[in-house]
Amino acid sequence: MSAEFYTVVHFIGIALLVVSLGGMIQFSIVNNNSPKTHLMLMHGVALLLIAVSGFGLIAKLNLNFSIWLILKIFIWIIFGGLATLIFKLNQKLFLYLIIPLLVGVAAYFAQNLQNIIP
Repeated sequence: MSAEFYTVVHFIGIALLVVSLGGMIQFSIVNNNSPKTHLMLMHGVALLLIAVSGFGLIAKLNLNFSIWLILKIFIWIIFGGLATLIFKLNQKLFLYLIIPLLVGVAAYFAQNLQNIIP
């Protein structure tokens, strides 16, 4: 498969992840846990798509595991833990700021640090 295919799958996974986290926040605010299973499933599928397509891109583009790549993987691990944190926290509104901030930092690492840090 081509690098473009992996990139499209990666972006679909990111969009699915953000939508699932937003849904979890929204339903946990109104204390409605009925869609929790479906949202957790969507969250897991999104993380799987991101991981498979990300590692596919690494292989296709012959990238080394440099510091920017390790930082991106660490950010996606944080996204994985946010799903359980959403249902445990009482104050959830700050997550509406954290999630876009983490996506932006990961995009910055991918776009800029790839050429700066070998």
